[in-house]
Amino acid sequence: MKTKQIVMYGLLSFLAASVLALYVYFFGQLEDHTPNETVQSYIVSLQNRNFDELYNLMSKESLEQSGLTRDQFIQKYTAVFERMGVQNIEVTAGMPLKSMDTPDYTLDYAAIIRTQSGEIYESYKLCLIQDKYDKSHPWKIQWKPSLILPDYL
Repeated sequence: MKTKQIVMYGLLSFLAASVLALYVYFFGQLEDHTPNETVQSYIVSLQNRNFDELYNLMSKESLEQSGLTRDQFIQKYTAVFERMGVQNIEVTAGMPLKSMDTPDYTLDYAAIIRTQSGEIYESYKLCLIQDKYDKSHPWKIQWKPSLILPDYL
């Protein structure tokens, strides 16, 4: 009888550990960042004017092409938004659409930037690419300055 109990408890422990391991594995798979999660992080960071986080969401290659370091990026956009007197930013975005020819996604979104001088209405297009350098956040935004501010500013 005692042997059966030991075997039963061992089997139950193994089963519980297996279920827990499968849960952690699949939950981790579900938590992998998708293009939509990157877009949501971008929108929240833009609305909160969190330029440090915006920098993190951009692809390494596109940031290198811009020539801006993290500090320069943060200082530039913080200063511009302060000079403009940005009070809030409202963003409306759809879902990222997969490109037919590449593994990339694109997304159109609109923003209303409310400033001390009035409102700026602008439409934007994001390109999301897979980042081979950051496995924990595989979807990055292809950076260009017009993603934060309209070309004419």
